[in-house]
Amino acid sequence: MAIKRNYDCSAKINKIKKTTKNAKNKPNVLLVASSGRENYNYYPRSGCVIDEVIEDVGGKYLELSNDSYIEMSTESIIAANPDKIIITEFQGSDSESIKNKLLSNKRLKNVTAIKTGNVMVADYTNAIRGSTELSELYKDVAKFIQPEMFGGN
Repeated sequence: MAIKRNYDCSAKINKIKKTTKNAKNKPNVLLVASSGRENYNYYPRSGCVIDEVIEDVGGKYLELSNDSYIEMSTESIIAANPDKIIITEFQGSDSESIKNKLLSNKRLKNVTAIKTGNVMVADYTNAIRGSTELSELYKDVAKFIQPEMFGGN
């Protein structure tokens, strides 16, 4: 049964990649990890899975550091000025509350992603380490980054 599940996951991911392959708009996407504090954490490509997901579905993963994860201040988010932000949170967290906290931060009001409301919450474990739900992460991120290709606007 595990082989079929892996095949199904791969088939779903490949279908999403095929759909987004020729995306014209490649928004800059910033990943931030939150633990409810004012500051956030940033993960470089070597420290997460979601960078590949973002790039596979037509986004550009914003790189702030190549070393290890770093603590990121509000000023770092302002300087990066991403088109879209993905916040990671552990399962069971209140996603809407986490998203609204970032969206309502007055210091971030001029950041493109905040002005347009382009903020998404993803499960930390799946986004950083990957899991058996990787195809769901692909689907959610693809709909967020390329909504016009998945029936959104």
